[in-house]
Amino acid sequence: MKKLIFLILLITPITSGIPISNLHADDCEKAKKYFNKAYKIKNNPEKKISLYKKAIELCPDHAAPHINLGNVYDNQGRYDEAIIEYKEALRINPDDTEAHRFLAKALEKIEKNEEALEHWKRYIELKPNAEDIQKARSHIDTLEQKLALKKHKPIPEQTPVPKPGPVIADRPQITLLKPKTDRTTSSTEFLEAVIQGVEDIKHVIVKVNAQHVEAKKQTDQRRGIEVVPRGLLVEALIDLIEGKNKIEIIATNDAGTASHTFKLLYNPIKKPLYNETWAVIIGIDKYENALNLNYAVRDARNVEGVIQDDFNFQHVISIHDNEATFEKIKKILTVELKKQTHKDDGVLIFFAGHGVTETTIDGKEVLGYLVPTDGTNNPDEYALKNISMNQIKDWSKRIKAKHIFFVFDTCFSGLFLAKRYIPKARITEVNYERLVDKTRERVRQALAAGTSKQKVLDGVFTGYLADALKGAADEKGNEDGYITAEEVARYVTDRVEIDAKYKGTTQNPQSGNLYGEGVFVFPRK
Repeated sequence: MKKLIFLILLITPITSGIPISNLHADDCEKAKKYFNKAYKIKNNPEKKISLYKKAIELCPDHAAPHINLGNVYDNQGRYDEAIIEYKEALRINPDDTEAHRFLAKALEKIEKNEEALEHWKRYIELKPNAEDIQKARSHIDTLEQKLALKKHKPIPEQTPVPKPGPVIADRPQITLLKPKTDRTTSSTEFLEAVIQGVEDIKHVIVKVNAQHVEAKKQTDQRRGIEVVPRGLLVEALIDLIEGKNKIEIIATNDAGTASHTFKLLYNPIKKPLYNETWAVIIGIDKYENALNLNYAVRDARNVEGVIQDDFNFQHVISIHDNEATFEKIKKILTVELKKQTHKDDGVLIFFAGHGVTETTIDGKEVLGYLVPTDGTNNPDEYALKNISMNQIKDWSKRIKAKHIFFVFDTCFSGLFLAKRYIPKARITEVNYERLVDKTRERVRQALAAGTSKQKVLDGVFTGYLADALKGAADEKGNEDGYITAEEVARYVTDRVEIDAKYKGTTQNPQSGNLYGEGVFVFPRK
């Protein structure tokens, strides 16, 4: 009962007849302010961590700050710390589905597969109708297969290698000579290392991604005019997988074991997925016939900055406030993009501003509109001065580009997806070959900040959108730079729903395909 009252206090400081001090209620109100401030911060994870910790200190028995703090740690690769926070959230609320899901993902990343499996099973037990239920079941199937293989896999005969310990004077000393960089565009690399302490070396092992690699060892240290440190020269030709590769060199003598571990990123040179890419970014704060907003232009500029810094959009069209008239927006979408795009192009269209709705005379349908700077909030003139969501759908059919991804940060924007198309198969594993196959087909995809009936929180949706595009949405986690519209939608939806829940409201971003089986991919540099 105390926990329930505590959660209510986070929304409004009432006691419901139970004597809780005013100081305690005030502390929870202060915690909300720290929480709200933390989610608005875009490019300073350490500041976010500090603010979430303050919120937890002031109001420790609420799960949401722990979950969000865990997400910040997870995005930084600090998985152990993330796991601690998710587990603390579950201590507070054992049935928190988001905590179970995030914890399961984090445990998978550090290969604690048995524990991850437990939390995935608990997640689908608590939320059997979740939108990502198929993905959750896929995680469960994969983990069960891994655990079964581990249980029955025969242990190969090999020379036992003691666990690596700290290097001391009498132990082998390993110096890496090649490769000289931490990334390559070649699928094979030549490895060279020198091991000093050669007199009593017993074992030398080279591993690439935990697999043993045959290595050549010799004591001749002079090659041409190059002189390397005296010792045992180890050479190997190593095969790489796309993304991160973990390379280990382990040497053992009578004094103990030394190891040298490094990571090598393999990014092959590939043909671009698109001929050209376009972005149309629209943000409106100032209105002639509607209330002004405070965050739309800022959010639009934030998205524009991310796509220009982190992605390869050759053409960016950005209009704000007084520029974003009905006729200007219509001209861009119906004339400029129609004339200038080609069949193998990709287009991103982002709109932040007012959204309004009206019900048809027969009461059977709700119509949605985006409000340009010269639009109106007068229902009698919606169809005259505002941009109908149905118009935008029709306009998109005139654009030759094979892929268009619409992102709307407006109230009631879920109406755009009222008649969505469900593709036959969602893309879950992101790799180049899979993307080449999926990007051949035409598609119109969309992500809306809320449902057809929801007003949306200022700044929340686009803040997480920016985080997603900076790499947080890359579910494969191998820094290959491929981020799809589906990955962005899943990441943003998860975070927005948690934030809204903490603020005592509901906001459920909507996503899907208007038509087509393809997938929009943000073009990496």
